[in-house]
Amino acid sequence: EWIAPQPNLLLEIAEGVLDLALIPSDVKLNEEISATSVGLMRWQCFLRTNHPALKQWDADAWQSYPHIAVRIGDKMRSPVESALNEAHLQRRVQVWVPHFSAVAPLLEQSDAIATLPTLCLSDLIDRYQIVAVEPPFHIADMSHQLIWGKRQSGDAGTQWLKSMILDVLGDFFENPQHATK
Repeated sequence: EWIAPQPNLLLEIAEGVLDLALIPSDVKLNEEISATSVGLMRWQCFLRTNHPALKQWDADAWQSYPHIAVRIGDKMRSPVESALNEAHLQRRVQVWVPHFSAVAPLLEQSDAIATLPTLCLSDLIDRYQIVAVEPPFHIADMSHQLIWGKRQSGDAGTQWLKSMILDVLGDFFENPQHATK
């Protein structure tokens, strides 16, 4: 489940309340938590197939259409917003949704655009007749790590789950390093 990092996340991981979490690599970890790098999260723009903006895909086209955005929390600044400020661009968010699963059906039925991490919608492209294209401006990739409590390091179930998740994430993250801390 995609949720905003909660204040107790690291404590819940350390105590085994949560098995694993995928978090940005710049989050400071305590000695009770193990981590492995999964690489860089890339960004893409998602639009419906035959969207008019695709005829001449550039920053002007991107700005000309309404956008769908996912609000995960209020504490982290969106990397998309940071990139827009740097590029001196603006977007008009038509609708904020609480979860990534709400985005694809809305894109399929509208001229809206969503700029999201690649892994959020890539498995829904065929089902909802949407396409993924590179953003027409630079959005910094985000380094991420998979974390778990050191108490669970020897647990066979945690090891199996971690292995399965790392296999899947390898398809979506650039330069997976899998360096364990």
